[in-house]
Amino acid sequence: MIPDCLRPISVRRLPISRPRPFAVWPALLLAAFVLFAAGCAKKPLPSYDNAERAWNVFQAGYRVRPPAPAFVAACSLAWTSGNRSARILLDFWGEFDQHGAGSVPAVVRMDAWSNLGGSLSKLRQGPDGLAAFYPDQMKAYTHADPILGARLLGLPFPFSLADFAALLHGDFTDLIPAHYDAVTALDNGAYRFGFADARVQTLTLDKAARPLRMTGRTVVPEEYADSLGGEWRIDFSRYPDEPDLIITDKSDGLEQTTRVQRAPMAHRLFLTLPGGHRGSLRIQSRELKLRPWPEQATALRLPEAVQPRALDGVQRDWTTGRVPASVEASPAAP
Repeated sequence: MIPDCLRPISVRRLPISRPRPFAVWPALLLAAFVLFAAGCAKKPLPSYDNAERAWNVFQAGYRVRPPAPAFVAACSLAWTSGNRSARILLDFWGEFDQHGAGSVPAVVRMDAWSNLGGSLSKLRQGPDGLAAFYPDQMKAYTHADPILGARLLGLPFPFSLADFAALLHGDFTDLIPAHYDAVTALDNGAYRFGFADARVQTLTLDKAARPLRMTGRTVVPEEYADSLGGEWRIDFSRYPDEPDLIITDKSDGLEQTTRVQRAPMAHRLFLTLPGGHRGSLRIQSRELKLRPWPEQATALRLPEAVQPRALDGVQRDWTTGRVPASVEASPAAP
């Protein structure tokens, strides 16, 4: 049966005229554009109609460890603090916490550069805390607590470099508890989950169970709470349509690259931190590595003229972050 729209209709015969071949091009181009746009349309996001289901999807996608021990990432940070602003380039690399039997603590390096190429700082978090070197001042500092050490140095980090490295690679396990204490349904289809006794106080998931916002309070010893503590917020945006995390393996001089299926990870983070600090962090690249970094790649070495200052009074070997054996064995050590 021929549809009505395709049936011939009776028309008056018109004088035959020479066809104009170029007259049909606009219509053909329009049709091609419509077909192309339809093929490139974004896939519809899944939608979860109750909080428990959204939470379970989040657990399965974002409370999981990265499928490789090491990583490297590059970010750009637009930073404002009061009347000051700066654009900073950040290089992250290192190894995640290896949990389970025989676990190995994380070792994370972060180098910060000005957008003009000058070195601003070099940080290392290892088993014994945080070490920081400022090349322009030729000064270096160490502290056993990576969060408190960063706050004493004026860096408004809400959690450690190791936690931040995991977060950049879609792992919220050490930040978000396994169970929530309260939940609120929001008008846009999102859910806000609350946690009573955790450093993260709320986590908002969109209707596709992707992180939208995370809030909390910087945890520092009580004597520093007023001066160095404070509430913080991270907003997540720019999720890709397809997985964008890759794993590389280099052996015998050859490098193999594999793209892995992971829950979507935000490409932009907006940070609102204690002390009026704000930042827009854009992840330019991130990559997992199947082989750990060589020890010298994550070491932090000082010029001979620089003597590190221990902010907590405990002497450390700058290169590895370890407390020297002579200090560990001495009960009279400061």
